[in-house]
Amino acid sequence: QPSSSLVPTPEPSPQPSSQPSLQPSPAPTLTKKYLWCSKPGGCNSSNEASCMAPPSECYTEDGYGSVNPDYTPIELFVLPNTTPQCRDRGQYGTDRELKCKFHTTGFGRTRPYIRPPAGSTMGFYREDTNKGFEATFIRHWSWRSHGQWVYLRVKANDYVTARNLVHANLNNGGNSQPLPLKFEMRELFE
Repeated sequence: QPSSSLVPTPEPSPQPSSQPSLQPSPAPTLTKKYLWCSKPGGCNSSNEASCMAPPSECYTEDGYGSVNPDYTPIELFVLPNTTPQCRDRGQYGTDRELKCKFHTTGFGRTRPYIRPPAGSTMGFYREDTNKGFEATFIRHWSWRSHGQWVYLRVKANDYVTARNLVHANLNNGGNSQPLPLKFEMRELFE
């Protein structure tokens, strides 16, 4: 299981390793943000096509800093007492596209179309245990102001396998509180 607590060893081992290790992406001082925000005034059905801002607009430091005043970032979580309730969106080569309930309502259309750069992975992880799964593509963080869906792809040959991957890792059944999630981009170090 990848863990965001992995860090490079201060001194390299004299023995080469044949296994790559997952490491958080290095950043000079600030962490790059990927989640979009609703613009000041929020989103509703009449403005959902234009109410969202990309990270470069809604966070200071061109997407690396804190949230700008009056912007509301999407916060990822699984609803209490349930799974992410993923639904099928079809097969794309070796990837299965799903839409999963990962946030509250009140956000409009986004088109980030995020793929991990070469040598990197990205995924959704529980904040309490770091358990999660890798995604191969993010189509939309949100689409309709009354929806809670994130549109994503995972490596799977069919819907049941894809859904089970997400639900097994992010099951919040039996918990009366929302399960906070995080989205991470990780670089692969050989």
